[in-house]
Amino acid sequence: MRTLNPSPYGAADLGECLATASKVEEGDFTSWYNEWQKIGERLRKDAGKCEDKGHRISAYFAYLRASNYYRTAIAYLYGAPVDDRLILSYDLHTQCFAKAMLLSSFQTNPLQIPFEGSFISALFCKIPKSVPSPTLIISGGPYATLQESFMLFGFAALQRGYNVLVFDGPGQGDALLRKKMTMRPDWEFVAYPIISYLLNQKGVDPKKIAMLGYGGGGYLVPRTATDEPRLAACAAVPGIYDLLDTFKRVPEQYLQQLRRGNETGDLEEFMTFLMRDKIENNRIKAEMWIHGADSPVSLLQKYTAYNLIDTAENIKCPMLIVDTENEPYTPGQAKKLYDKLTCPKDYVLLKEEDGGGNHCAEGALLQLQQKLFDWLGETLKKPLAHLEEVEEAMEDDTF
Repeated sequence: MRTLNPSPYGAADLGECLATASKVEEGDFTSWYNEWQKIGERLRKDAGKCEDKGHRISAYFAYLRASNYYRTAIAYLYGAPVDDRLILSYDLHTQCFAKAMLLSSFQTNPLQIPFEGSFISALFCKIPKSVPSPTLIISGGPYATLQESFMLFGFAALQRGYNVLVFDGPGQGDALLRKKMTMRPDWEFVAYPIISYLLNQKGVDPKKIAMLGYGGGGYLVPRTATDEPRLAACAAVPGIYDLLDTFKRVPEQYLQQLRRGNETGDLEEFMTFLMRDKIENNRIKAEMWIHGADSPVSLLQKYTAYNLIDTAENIKCPMLIVDTENEPYTPGQAKKLYDKLTCPKDYVLLKEEDGGGNHCAEGALLQLQQKLFDWLGETLKKPLAHLEEVEEAMEDDTF
């Protein structure tokens, strides 16, 4: 479903996806990689032939689908030591997307934004308007790449008159694979140089910079908003209040031990038992690598920092919290976060009967976008008191 999600923008084709999925041997990660890699390779070669013959539009869509399928291929390769296939297919994922953008009508600008002695890879796409326009920053979670973020929400934002900036923060895409930056909870420090960059760009309305978090970004973006007053509005799909609380496979008494910092001997034994399951083993090892944890227990210890228990009330900008009826990974979290917010807020529940009940409303992307962008457009039309306070503080040199 995740692979099909950006199909409204030509980044997936139903028949290709069903045919490829049918060839995957159940429970076989190698088979999964081989089949999705194979369709990516075929489309990449087709795109090259189309490009050579001057068929620009055909080449564009073939490169875009190839990029999506290469990303799909690496889904089960995350972990240490790093698999050579992960690097190969990730590079092809980014290369095909870059070629698609060169063939498109979008004015894309690849960036390296300075960050703590290194750089954050980003892509800024500005709409061709003579007046400053609203800008949407898009942040996914641990398994997201900036290319996927653009496929899911970038095209839709551009159609509605927004500038778009997507990026790979620590624990994501280029930052993880090339720069060895692991995931961190304090996303406000990651977002700070990105917002500062935007404030220095022509064509960006400084009072209309919004941020969207999807997947794991449903925690990262609200966390950013707790200490980043320059954001006009934020949305979380789904909202995440306490990441450790989502690890339901671990008995509650062990989670409480972690929160109190108590001995974890029984938990270590339980995690060893849990990882006998092939799927759990793959997921936990992937998360350990992404978060820079050296054991399953240390991974859960890192999770304890990913919560908004004491900080949700610090958010001042308007927030949209999107929830889905059948959310499998973070059930109940969106409503918990919404209830704790004291800022202007709205809550949207997408339902199974309308096709929007899956994680991140996968399979109902246009429905999700309608809710998201209609809310954002209406919100940014209103006077935003928190931004006026920031502007006054900056003029008084007290910011």
